[in-house]
Amino acid sequence: MRFLSIRTNFKICKRFVSFVLPEERSYTHGESNIKLLPHTIGDRLIMAKNKAPDHIFINMMEQNISRNYNDFYNDCVKFGSGLIKLGMKPGEKVAIWSPNYYEWLVTSYATALNGMILVNINPGYRQDELCYALKKVGIKTIVCPKEFLSTKYYEILCKLVPEIDRLPEGSSGIKSKEFPLLKHVIVFDNKNENLRGSWKFQDICDLGGKEEEEILLKNNGKVKIDDIFNIQYTSGTTGLPKAVSLTHHESKISICSPAPLFHCIGSVCSTLAGLITCNTINIPSPIFNAEKCLQTIDKFRPQYILGTPTMFIDIMNHKNFKDYDLQCLKCIFVGGAPCTEKLCNDLIKKFNLKKFCIGYGMTELSALALTSNIDDNPYENIKKTGYILPHLECSVTNKEDQIVSHGVVGELCFRGYSIMKEYYNDEEKTRKELKKDRWFKTGDLGYMNKDGSIVITGRSKDMIIRGGENIYPTEIEQLLMKIPGIQDVQIVGVPNARLGEDVCAWICLKEDFKGIITQEDVINFCKNKITHFKIPKYILFKKKHEFPRTNSGKIQKYKIEEISIKELNLEDVPKVL
Repeated sequence: MRFLSIRTNFKICKRFVSFVLPEERSYTHGESNIKLLPHTIGDRLIMAKNKAPDHIFINMMEQNISRNYNDFYNDCVKFGSGLIKLGMKPGEKVAIWSPNYYEWLVTSYATALNGMILVNINPGYRQDELCYALKKVGIKTIVCPKEFLSTKYYEILCKLVPEIDRLPEGSSGIKSKEFPLLKHVIVFDNKNENLRGSWKFQDICDLGGKEEEEILLKNNGKVKIDDIFNIQYTSGTTGLPKAVSLTHHESKISICSPAPLFHCIGSVCSTLAGLITCNTINIPSPIFNAEKCLQTIDKFRPQYILGTPTMFIDIMNHKNFKDYDLQCLKCIFVGGAPCTEKLCNDLIKKFNLKKFCIGYGMTELSALALTSNIDDNPYENIKKTGYILPHLECSVTNKEDQIVSHGVVGELCFRGYSIMKEYYNDEEKTRKELKKDRWFKTGDLGYMNKDGSIVITGRSKDMIIRGGENIYPTEIEQLLMKIPGIQDVQIVGVPNARLGEDVCAWICLKEDFKGIITQEDVINFCKNKITHFKIPKYILFKKKHEFPRTNSGKIQKYKIEEISIKELNLEDVPKVL
């Protein structure tokens, strides 16, 4: 991946629209007096260990594990040395298929030190999805727990790769016809069992010696900032997940918060940002649990918390919310999905916050590209998505890839050091989304204000076209959330033979309002507030668990659309392409 400097690689002139005055163009770049540093992930771990060896890096509340920077570094060196003893080499791929466990973090930084590539696999994946993930990138070693709750990780793996179960306990050397590159399985659990065809995590930590430690440090010295250190699968909100390749340079982002580790928010915005700034990260539980979050805040007294809107709704509405002391919180950082203005207001008041930040990003952008100014008035921050981060560029373009004027809705595009290197093993998709001049097309819609701030209006794929009129779901969702008693709203388009599409609303009511608010109430509320063609034709009341989501909490609108079409008996109506 090339490093792009605005001074030496200023290639946006062809994107300007001739009739848009320079001062009105929707283009901005993040200025900063702070230089980009040529440090790899392994470099930053060593620097943190040297700078603050005794400072606590990680608290895993449910596992009851606390590690300072020195101890964490030593754990990573031991596991990384064991991987070398297994025969793993720089550039080879190690998959981590697990909820938020301490072993996840050790695997992540051990591979970074070694110049190996970590592949994050969603812990919610089952056999078919795991098969796709293993084949897509060619994994040599996979690390996972034996089981968690109802998910039997080791059993699923053995069903997918039956050759594992034919090997002795505490061994490797898998020879699979379907997965020829897969050689090693490493399993961890509290029972410390010996399982066929696999190594115990602790045994790998004990496997290496001084010779392997020396090799590890040499490997780290050879890693370049443009090397791929991590492959993450996108959330799959619009179809099959894509494998996004991130480099060591792309992860220099400084936001501290607990979040799912398999997701970019957790692995970059949370743990890596905390490590770079020598802060402490508190992870409440292997998977999201509202009360565990409350307990973690009460016990460890963090000043900041990061999460998705869904997480904060659950925390805020938890029956024991008032039982915990949350006064330590200074700022909430919300991202990962659109957050309504009403929810933002509720969070500020409920948590008595003086600071409130919204972030925008995606896996392809190494988690974050826009964020609020933390020192701005929180009630002003909720009116916009945020400003471009330092050393990045942002433009808003039309369908012809021309930059539009301020206030005009278009597609958000970004360029800079944090943009992914590629979609792994998918040249066609890479060429489509990542232009030759390294501008990345997000597929998200928004507009730029004169001060350079950005307001997200929705996804271009979510946009509904009814009778030639463009309808942005976010506008309707924001309006309906103002109705007392509504907890969540999602708007999708469903086919209409004459108009192309109609508006369909999924509404989740709060417990006290179920059976009270009717479809007619919703329609009457919309009248005289939005244009008639934006008022939902179909209103489906749903329970919270019926809203399809990814494991990171993002709504899967394409599934809502599919379910709606089936429930409304619209399968035979031609679908808009």
